[in-house]
Amino acid sequence: MNTKTLLLTTCCILITLLYGCGDDDGGSIPITERVKGTWIQTSFQVDCPEEPGEDSRDELLELVCDEENCRRIVLGDSTFTTINTVSGVNSQVNEFYLFVVDVDGNLVGSEIEICDGVDFRRNCFRTFEIDQSGNTLTLFRRSDDDDCVDSFVYTRETVDEG
Repeated sequence: MNTKTLLLTTCCILITLLYGCGDDDGGSIPITERVKGTWIQTSFQVDCPEEPGEDSRDELLELVCDEENCRRIVLGDSTFTTINTVSGVNSQVNEFYLFVVDVDGNLVGSEIEICDGVDFRRNCFRTFEIDQSGNTLTLFRRSDDDDCVDSFVYTRETVDEG
């Protein structure tokens, strides 16, 4: 009887370990940490409600990143850097971002404000909802006047090791 109990206990432990060692999608890591890194923009989409008798204002722009043309954002500890490469020439804009918090200091969903400049005393009126899953980061912005939603989609930049 002890052998059966030992075997049953061993099997239960193995099953628990197998379920516990599955792929982690980063759900346990807070979004404030998951968004950090370098992201390459892959698309921009405008999604607007249909108006009777009007042409659709929806738009989808797929972007390709290569040595000549690319748009990257680098998110650090509150730093937000945009790096644009156009015809092989780089330009860079340094800003900062803040996660929106309530009066108690708790995160309000996953909204961020992107602010001009880096001195923490500038315009912070660009608010985005963040969705981050795996290697995809999406910034959503809703227009106040026409209910259109702009989606900026990025993939995490991977560094080739070689």
